[in-house]
Amino acid sequence: MELRRCPTYTDWMKHRVDSQQGKAIYGHRMSVVEPAFGNIGSNKRLNRFSLRSKKKVQGQWQLYCLVHHSLVILYQRIKAPNFDPAPASTF
Repeated sequence: MELRRCPTYTDWMKHRVDSQQGKAIYGHRMSVVEPAFGNIGSNKRLNRFSLRSKKKVQGQWQLYCLVHHSLVILYQRIKAPNFDPAPASTF
């Protein structure tokens, strides 16, 4: 007699990622999200928090992200001097 177990959340996620739509979404994530975390953690060596408490860690993480995004904007301006990441809105 074979016992069948109920699918777990892991099984459900494997099924979603292995689908055609899941592969497309996950592939896009690898080119958009992962480089930012890799750059912050490895290249900038900002892989540990020096503060305690959730509020302080969130503030420190926001500073890490600010550094990352500021450098992205700087490098884009160097490559294309006319680049404007946030065009002025017209009122």
